[in-house]
Amino acid sequence: MRRAHRLMVAAGVAALVCVPLASASPAARPPATLRLVCDGHFDKALTSTVAVQRDGLHVEVENVSSTPLAIAIYSSTGGERGGDAARGVSNRVFALAPALIRVGCYDAYHQDASRLRSVWPEVSVVDPHGFYVPERVSPTCPGSTSVLLLDYMPEARGEHGDPASVVREMLRAQGLLKPGDTVERAGYPVAAMPKARLVRHGQIIAVVKLIPDHHGGWLESSLEQCTSRPRPSPSTSRAHPARGSGTPCWKRLINDWYDGRIDRAYPVSCYRQALRMLPAGLPQTPLLFADLHRALAHARNGIVPAGQSGRATTPSSEVAALTNARSGELEWRKALQIAARTDPTTRFPSPPKAVLLARLRQAQQRFGFTVVRVELLRPRQLAPIVVIRTNDKQAIARATATIFALLDPHQVTATNPSGSAYEGFFFEAQDEHGTPFLTAFYHERCCPPGGGEWASDPALYPFGHG
Repeated sequence: MRRAHRLMVAAGVAALVCVPLASASPAARPPATLRLVCDGHFDKALTSTVAVQRDGLHVEVENVSSTPLAIAIYSSTGGERGGDAARGVSNRVFALAPALIRVGCYDAYHQDASRLRSVWPEVSVVDPHGFYVPERVSPTCPGSTSVLLLDYMPEARGEHGDPASVVREMLRAQGLLKPGDTVERAGYPVAAMPKARLVRHGQIIAVVKLIPDHHGGWLESSLEQCTSRPRPSPSTSRAHPARGSGTPCWKRLINDWYDGRIDRAYPVSCYRQALRMLPAGLPQTPLLFADLHRALAHARNGIVPAGQSGRATTPSSEVAALTNARSGELEWRKALQIAARTDPTTRFPSPPKAVLLARLRQAQQRFGFTVVRVELLRPRQLAPIVVIRTNDKQAIARATATIFALLDPHQVTATNPSGSAYEGFFFEAQDEHGTPFLTAFYHERCCPPGGGEWASDPALYPFGHG
């Protein structure tokens, strides 16, 4: 029972008298699960406020429509999440920062979620217990912010231990730690895919996301970092091939990569220096960034290119295949960027990653390939990159058109005359050794839309090729 303190003065004596007050009813606690009812036309959130749990925002979706739907969440801080909403009741957890959100359901095959969100219910996501630790690189980053996404084969094994300790050793191995830096857990304490952040002088410099290897270890899934070191200009970033010992090791390494593959063995320190000196503003930089990180991981584990300590013996056909596949992806990326600037208004349904992965699993079960890489670019909306691996090139070449139809089932509408679910799509198939043997891609924004295909053998072209 609360008591009010009243100061009373009598006969020159000050006395503190406690007077009982009526008990005040505690404020109603917000529910720990957001319940959403969707019928395909009108979405209703059963609460206006919801509290996060130790692993994130819990959402229970009741889909009372006659068809499967998808759920999308748009945060006032700029974040976006999504997933499937099958018929009936389903539950999902989103590692979304506390903020004001709009949430609703939509038909991922025919509707554009971004056009519907203005009429969706608005819900305040709160964190009364202080579970969430900020996980975004500081906006005052003095340089640019880069994001690295890493992919692994199923047999990959990670490091064991507490996620923050694992990330600390990863960052130390990559040469990113400095004296006085702090590495600590970020996001939610028991998230399925934990994160850790690097804090320097009170600012978040880097954030690492981990994924389980399903054998008790952790693999680095993504790295977002503030790259404050000045970058060399594009005109000086690619030197002529090294001749003599005067060329820095990092420059020899980058030059080595430009044929689509790192062929020589280099010291670990050389990979670290190359990562620090990457040229900014070049379309090749994201691919080179990812390849250097993978090569650094291999070098730390003692894995060197084929052959002895000198140049590896790589068949010219393999080098040509790697070069053609990489060139096609770079040209596609540049076309996406140009189209996004030229045509910022055209809209596409852009189903979220969960929908794409569900469709990819269906295709995988049907055709028996292995998924190597899935990446979602966002020039304006979503543009997926899907890379698969197989030991039956002919079968996948014949099935590519069907795989495309499963991943992007075209539905022509008045607002989307192209019928494409995405503004662009890049598909690559590799043989059992990891060498590309076909690519197929398109981009649908003006001006003009386009696409193409490439195969290492004319018999492997996935579409009609005259």
